[in-house]
Amino acid sequence: MTGISRLIRSLDWQGAARLTDMQTAQTFENLYREGLTAYRAGELKRAHELWRDAATIDPYQEKLWVALLHVLETEEDRRVCLENILAINPGSAKARRDLAALERAAAHTNPKRRTLPTWARFLLAFVRGLLIGTLAASIGVGVSIILYGLVR
Repeated sequence: MTGISRLIRSLDWQGAARLTDMQTAQTFENLYREGLTAYRAGELKRAHELWRDAATIDPYQEKLWVALLHVLETEEDRRVCLENILAINPGSAKARRDLAALERAAAHTNPKRRTLPTWARFLLAFVRGLLIGTLAASIGVGVSIILYGLVR
């Protein structure tokens, strides 16, 4: 699990209740704004670092997770980020749609192996048995003919 995944999953850690200290809130806003500036300048890695630091200060800011969503590189991190947005704001239709799209894409790239119905598996096994039996009988007849020809 990547560092950001661990950080994002720490949303429920004890003692992370909303911080009311003005200095901490100001630090969060500064990091968030600096991250926006870096993002707009195309410095995605720097924006990611700043927003990750802001998440350690106040992980209950929906705008932070929405911003982080734009700089995350892995599908797993995006999934966890969207889950955190939904944990903070269960009514976020966009986060719900994006998460469903990620899950559909994951299901499409890793399709589950289908199993045939019992009757179809039985029929295939029966046909395979007939083919193997026919092949074995043909080999036996061929060997018998060869041996009969050698003995005569």
